[in-house]
Amino acid sequence: DWIEPNMLEILVKVANDTKSDIVAFDFRTHYFHKTEIVSLPCREIETFRRNCISSLWTVLWKNFIRMNLVKENLIHFPVGIDGGEDYFVMSLLSLFAKKIAYVPQPFYNYNVMNLTSTMSRASLKKLMYQIDATKLFENRLSDLGLNKRYEKELLRRKFCAKLPLLKFSFSLWLKTFSESSWFFFWAPPAKWAGYVKSVIKMLLKKGKV
Repeated sequence: DWIEPNMLEILVKVANDTKSDIVAFDFRTHYFHKTEIVSLPCREIETFRRNCISSLWTVLWKNFIRMNLVKENLIHFPVGIDGGEDYFVMSLLSLFAKKIAYVPQPFYNYNVMNLTSTMSRASLKKLMYQIDATKLFENRLSDLGLNKRYEKELLRRKFCAKLPLLKFSFSLWLKTFSESSWFFFWAPPAKWAGYVKSVIKMLLKKGKV
């Protein structure tokens, strides 16, 4: 991966001018035969929180974060988890942030062409790390008394986190976060077709890890 040369200069200025805790920005995804710009415009903190908890590209590298936000709230990577740690940390940061800003420029370049990368080597152990990170965040959300407020967003995260389990075991998929399996109870009807396609696509990949 790499960043654009003017990234830090622009983000520092935006952060100072807006006094934001987090500055979000766009990024490019580089595939073998094409490059796409991924944009998640968001200028309101509550929308940003819901996006993070929903697992909509909840990664640290597409956000510029005030260090004191991390220190003051004692936020750190979960010990013993090697997958989903970005989701855990970034979702927590979004809960404690008071103000965000958004810059519609693709400063980060995400390279998915490297087949030897950690993300490319799927394994059941790696997938279970995602499940564990989700459970840890759910516990923190409950401790803060916010589990009802973000219930639907957390269900979407649970569904997305466990979806790759279909490549290993349908029964394991059903048992893991069973409350998220029947997405028609929590997802908007307009999204149902997309979720069905995701399940079918993953079932067709069964055994291909």
